[in-house]
Amino acid sequence: MDITGGDREGDNKWKSGIALLKGQIYEALDNRMIAITCFKDALKYDVFCYEAFYSLTQHQMLTRNEEEAIIGSLEFENQCTKDETKFVRFLYESQLKKYDKPGDITVPIEFSNILYENVDFMTTLAERHYYNCEYQQCFRITSQVLTRDLYHTQCLPIHLSCLMELKKTNALFDLAHKLVDLYPESSLSWFAVGCYYLLINKTDAARRFLSKATTLDNVLAPAWLLY
Repeated sequence: MDITGGDREGDNKWKSGIALLKGQIYEALDNRMIAITCFKDALKYDVFCYEAFYSLTQHQMLTRNEEEAIIGSLEFENQCTKDETKFVRFLYESQLKKYDKPGDITVPIEFSNILYENVDFMTTLAERHYYNCEYQQCFRITSQVLTRDLYHTQCLPIHLSCLMELKKTNALFDLAHKLVDLYPESSLSWFAVGCYYLLINKTDAARRFLSKATTLDNVLAPAWLLY
């Protein structure tokens, strides 16, 4: 019985998990260069390590060319079947620098039924609409996502930003109040409060709550941008 392949796969997943954890620690310590190296290592050992890819792309650690280079360097053929390679590559490529005036996503037909019902992929679509200033389309999608999962951490910042762009003051107040009641220790709750006060032009209060959000999560990029 040959168990070498299985042992190697398990060993790589363990190494990937350790590299991911180290990356998260270094990122929390604001040592982004070492964190980047650790996240890249996590992906090298396990191409399915979405958490590492998410950190690299969503925390603005890389340029678009660097992001594309990472996808090009991943050894899909050694870790995935052909269908898995196509699926994972598509998901990763859909995450690339959406604020560079992104175009429409063409979803492979064999994945459409799965992806259009997936809240993470719906959030990716919403984010692309947001960066194209298509706020109504963005709001429609983020509202659907939050109906299913009120505390979808990737969707919430986009939805809150969209509420600001559309000047939906009452909706922003209600959501911020609900989030603070439900999740008082969450950075996103206080980010929501900061967004509300900024929308009603109470800058000092907005900065105070945005500062609280960044204290709770020092890599919450939307809060830093508004602060």
